[in-house]
Amino acid sequence: MGSYNRAYWKERSLRLRVQGLCPFCGRAPVAQKRGRLLGRCKVCLIRAAIRTQRKIAQRKKAGLCVLCGKVKSTTHACLVCRRHRALVNRTRYRKRLAAGLCVYCKDSTRPGCSSCEHCSERKRKKNKKRQQQKRKEKIMREKTIVSAIITQVRQKYPRAYVRKLADRFTRGLPDLLILFPRTIGDTCNETGVLWVETKSRTGRLSPLQKAEHEKILHVETFGLEVIVAKDTETVLAKLQEMGAYP
Repeated sequence: MGSYNRAYWKERSLRLRVQGLCPFCGRAPVAQKRGRLLGRCKVCLIRAAIRTQRKIAQRKKAGLCVLCGKVKSTTHACLVCRRHRALVNRTRYRKRLAAGLCVYCKDSTRPGCSSCEHCSERKRKKNKKRQQQKRKEKIMREKTIVSAIITQVRQKYPRAYVRKLADRFTRGLPDLLILFPRTIGDTCNETGVLWVETKSRTGRLSPLQKAEHEKILHVETFGLEVIVAKDTETVLAKLQEMGAYP
């Protein structure tokens, strides 16, 4: 086999770029994105992406750093590569910011911003999607807590009446209403009322929910309580404290 002629391939690449052709295959025109040349044709870009994905998958399977492929790493990249990548990103960010270019794609920025209109819109959509996903996960966690509370209360207190109240049409109301017989002394002759607002581990009461809780507690009836529960144990302990009769 002949030796690699660096000067020849460099001259060929420059010549094809001047002609507007892909420097890798030499046949198709160079692909463009938002008016900027991408350096290769669409087919060569797809092939390069597939090769990169295969290489990353092989390195992950072997437990190697996906960037250098030389060091064993339990994370995505080794410490040296992470530090080098962070340094490169910081340097590029500062250079583009000083030149008045978009820090993501090198296009001209919007007035008073560090990114162009396209990148800003893409970032807004990404943040909105992330917030919607977090909100959905939070709702699912609260639904799981509500279902667990209803199941366990009905199992431990068969005579109790448990009703889910809150939905999108009744904002502010607590999630659950529990009516149960209470023991006073040796007899069971009173009904207890427990309102339960379920929250996830990091959930907090909204101003509307706080106002509704104050209205409920304003009744000042003996045997009426409003609690915020993040697990089933809190509800069961409160029912036992209020003297719920099974």
